[in-house]
Amino acid sequence: MEGNSSSSDESSSDTKNTKAATPIVADSTLDSAKSAGNLTDSEDEDFTLVSRKKKIASIVIDASQNTTELLNTLSNHLRNTLEGRYENGKLRMFPKTILEHRKLQSFLQAKKMRSHTFEMVDNKQLKAVIRGLPTNFDQKEIATELKGFGFDPSHISILRNRKTNTNMPLFLVVLKRTEENKEIFHITNIGFFRVVIVTL
Repeated sequence: MEGNSSSSDESSSDTKNTKAATPIVADSTLDSAKSAGNLTDSEDEDFTLVSRKKKIASIVIDASQNTTELLNTLSNHLRNTLEGRYENGKLRMFPKTILEHRKLQSFLQAKKMRSHTFEMVDNKQLKAVIRGLPTNFDQKEIATELKGFGFDPSHISILRNRKTNTNMPLFLVVLKRTEENKEIFHITNIGFFRVVIVTL
C-alpha cells in the first residue's frame, strides 16, 4: 500500500510539473493564426516572418558595387549577420527586426545610397481577402465594385496555392490603412455573389 501511495504522489507531482510547463497562449493569437491560414500571395517574398506573426519589410539597394562587400559592411553596422539576395542587378536585404530595418534605412540615407523599401504593412497598408468569388472572376470588376462602395484599392490579385500552383477562390485587396477603409470588412456582396471579406 505504501508503494502505491508513493507512486500516486510521484504521478501527482509529475502532473503539476507538466501543467506548470505548459505555455499560456492568448486567444487572440490563436484566432490570428487561424485567420491567416495558408493564404499566400506573390508579395510574401518581400517580407521576413517574425514569430510567425509580424512581418518586416525587405530593403532593396541598387547593387552597382561589390554586393558581398556591401553586405558585410551592413552586417558590421548592425553587429549581426544580415541575409541578402542578389536579383536583377539589385541587392535585397532581409532585416530580422524593426530596429534593424530602421538602422539600415538610416545608414543608407546617411551614405546617400539609392534604395527602395516596401511600406511597413502594419503601419501603412490594409490587406483584405475576399472569399466567395469564383477563380475566373474579373479583377477589374472587383475594382469597379469596390470603388462603387467608396474604396480605392491600390492592388488586387488572386491568391495561389504554393503546393499545387493553382489559383484559389481568394482575392487579395490592398488599401491604405485608414478607419474608413476598414469598412470594407462589412461588404457582403460583390456583383451577384455573396462574399465574406477578412483581414490577411
